[in-house]
Amino acid sequence: MAEDLTASADVTVHELPGASHYIHLEPGKGRDAFFRVVTDCLADGAEAAGEG
Repeated sequence: MAEDLTASADVTVHELPGASHYIHLEPGKGRDAFFRVVTDCLADGAEAAGEG
């Protein structure tokens, strides 16, 4: 997927071992890690836009 993000200003790849495409629905450490990555990314974007 990262190769297809050609118009993106920045691409960061995070691998979550053992995760499937249902990771956001599966309770546990994997789900917590997934949402931590997402919220950190959103917070970084807000700071860059002067909103944080």
